[in-house]
Amino acid sequence: MGLSNLFVAIKEIDFLRMLTSIFLGMIGAILILILVHFMSSPPIKIGTVNITQLINRYIKLEAQKNVSPEELKKEVRTYGNRLNKELQIFSAKNHVVLFPSEAIIAGGKDYTSYIGAKMQSFYQVNAE
Repeated sequence: MGLSNLFVAIKEIDFLRMLTSIFLGMIGAILILILVHFMSSPPIKIGTVNITQLINRYIKLEAQKNVSPEELKKEVRTYGNRLNKELQIFSAKNHVVLFPSEAIIAGGKDYTSYIGAKMQSFYQVNAE
């Protein structure tokens, strides 16, 4: 009788070890999933910007100042560089890949008005 109790105790210990291994394995798997989830980058979205519209609007504003064609060209180039920087900052900050609206047939959110509002301060600085 003592020997059979020993076998039962050994079986119980083996069963508990097996349950402990399974439980610890599950905890390890959950920790790995959590780690992978937080280390992965957020999904990238596609957005559009009507760059032609923004630049044409700026050219019309500058043309009202009666500046020379060379000066206008210089200021439009400066504006284009500023617009490019603003688009890159917006894209990186919001995890959005931006395309010219003319290049996208359908889909993607249009950010033209938002970028135009951000560039409005550039208009006002140059107007003074």
